[in-house]
Amino acid sequence: MKKIGLIIAFMLVITASFGQTQMKDHYLFPQNLAMSLVPQGGNSKKIPTRLTGVVEGRLGILSHLRIYFESSDDFQIKPEKIIVERLKPGERKEFSLELAPVIGKPSEFGSWARLRVQYLPDYGKLREYFSDVRKFPNDGERNRILSIIAANLKKAARQVDATRFFLKTE
Repeated sequence: MKKIGLIIAFMLVITASFGQTQMKDHYLFPQNLAMSLVPQGGNSKKIPTRLTGVVEGRLGILSHLRIYFESSDDFQIKPEKIIVERLKPGERKEFSLELAPVIGKPSEFGSWARLRVQYLPDYGKLREYFSDVRKFPNDGERNRILSIIAANLKKAARQVDATRFFLKTE
């Protein structure tokens, strides 16, 4: 019985150290886009009637951005959609949004406003970023990511990012 306990303990140690090695060589995609929803006039205890939606390019030139503004059923947000054709790295776009309570129920998470962006990433910049052998020395992981980038480029796959602003209604 003692041997079985030692074997299980040994297997757990091996599994834990293997998992740490795998995490060390797991590369994450960089942030293409930063975004936020900010109440205009600063944070107040009242429900804001205006928000500022902010998007900022981070990596490469993003294209064909479809920016959606959505809310829980107890609020209405305007405008609902804005189109931006290109967004360069460091370029910032701000949108003034109107927020109004309507008859409806909040979601299970409460009342919220959401900024959701669908866009075409700069696959050339992503490929260039991950091709740096010094930054990404694990050939297998680097090549796996480069093949994902190539497949997404071939399909012209769009990426979706989103953020929410939770409204304090009580």
